[in-house]
Amino acid sequence: ISNTLRYGIFVIISSNLVLSNNTIKNVPGYGIILEKDSIGANISENRISHTGNCGIWIASGSVGATIRGNKVADYAEKEEKKYGIAIYQAGSEKNKTVILRNEVTNPGTETDQNGIHLNASDYVEIAENIVNDVAGCGIYVYQSKFCTIRENQVSNTTKNGIYVTTSCDNTTITDNQVS
Repeated sequence: ISNTLRYGIFVIISSNLVLSNNTIKNVPGYGIILEKDSIGANISENRISHTGNCGIWIASGSVGATIRGNKVADYAEKEEKKYGIAIYQAGSEKNKTVILRNEVTNPGTETDQNGIHLNASDYVEIAENIVNDVAGCGIYVYQSKFCTIRENQVSNTTKNGIYVTTSCDNTTITDNQVS
């Protein structure tokens, strides 16, 4: 999927969706966007590059997603404060979101291009990811409770390797490598 007018793949209100083995490149907006109460998505083994906005965006009550084995590079080339993988208002105790074994590298030249970004998303596990060469934080967690951040490799960031801030109660951070 390439050279679209807006997004690579846009999904609204779905259950148990599988997005696997897609190549998405040269899109002016998001690579993959999942919104409005989509439950149980499996987003795996996709290659996403040269997006104008976030590589992968999960939002608006979409819970229980597994984001695994994706490669996101050269994201947010046209907008600042956009991210490789972003979870916004998506997460619940019953349907945990998992971000596992992804590679996120090389955002656009704007500032605050975090590799993995959580905002208002509880019960998210971020594990075994590689985040490298980002113009912002490697992993950024804001107002997200009961999260686990473990065994990630974060290097060459222009801000913090892992940054957890404001109302992130009961979050566990273990066995990460930051350089």
